[in-house]
Amino acid sequence: MSALSRMIRAGRADGRILDDALDGLGEVFGDPETAWQVGRQFTCAEADRIAWVLIASRRDDAAIVWLNGHAAGDTDGLHGGDRFDARRYIERLSAEFVLLVKADVVIAIVQQGLRDLDATPPAPPEAVEQVARHG
Repeated sequence: MSALSRMIRAGRADGRILDDALDGLGEVFGDPETAWQVGRQFTCAEADRIAWVLIASRRDDAAIVWLNGHAAGDTDGLHGGDRFDARRYIERLSAEFVLLVKADVVIAIVQQGLRDLDATPPAPPEAVEQVARHG
């Protein structure tokens, strides 16, 4: 878990400031008029990046509005066409985000284990010889 995540969960001022900023982004990009006017000007990759931020900050409804606004002007990209379903697309992105977070947690645990291992003093020569004899 990152220091920033811990701050947010602990309610520290830095975490509250970030959470307030993310609320503001959710309000801006989750506004249907803004999403329609501005979202159509973004590439699919750019629209996805904004949606990721909204999803990561638990603002899925704003991400759906944002992507629907983007999709309204996307005639040849990933989100274009009548068949695009922003809610289903967001559910898939949310699932991918959860998998990425879980992978980051596993990596952090392994990295901590390796740091702990590096900090462990080497075994005395007698112990190594004893293990070699009985191993």
